[in-house]
Amino acid sequence: MERLEARGEKIDVLVNNVGIQKRDQIITREGLETSFATNILSHYLFTRELLARGMLADDATVIETSSGGMYNHPLVVKDLNLTGDGYVGVRAYGLSKRAQVVLTQYWREKFAGGARRFYVMHPGWVDTAAVGRSMPRFRETLKSVLRSDPQGADTIVYLAALRPRQDHDEAIWFDRKERGAHIFPRTRETKDSPQTLVALLESYADRPPGGW
Repeated sequence: MERLEARGEKIDVLVNNVGIQKRDQIITREGLETSFATNILSHYLFTRELLARGMLADDATVIETSSGGMYNHPLVVKDLNLTGDGYVGVRAYGLSKRAQVVLTQYWREKFAGGARRFYVMHPGWVDTAAVGRSMPRFRETLKSVLRSDPQGADTIVYLAALRPRQDHDEAIWFDRKERGAHIFPRTRETKDSPQTLVALLESYADRPPGGW
């Protein structure tokens, strides 16, 4: 980021796409649960730092790549960085993907009225390496209908190119359409909010290496 800044680069489209799903609990050298560090904390820090450095164009588009796995989970901030007992890989993944939806809601509300666009999408079930590693039986059963990489990326390209109107702050895009962020009523029931999510992420934002 410092090299980009030194060159005077401005980011027009940011796609926060990096993600991981692990069956076993893996703790990073900073003491963070891997799904949390990869799927949501890194996305927040990167976007936050681009904004702080003035590197995100005034009319930039920011796209979070979530997953249909988030539909099974409400936002539970206290469990996002679960590093002890109670860890379940699929749940850790789903919680972080729900957090991406809520984080996008936060950015949309924070920059409402401006020219920047913030979207979150999910690509459907794509035949990725993560699916093969984490859910081999699922992949074997449904491999004939799993999507290719270009099919999964289609809505990302659509959002970046056309920047469509979004009518609701809490929404997720799928197959080029704005969809509701909830399928099950229970996932609406949460004690947390976009603000409590960001408060947690901020609590990690400026900790030095080795001091997490």
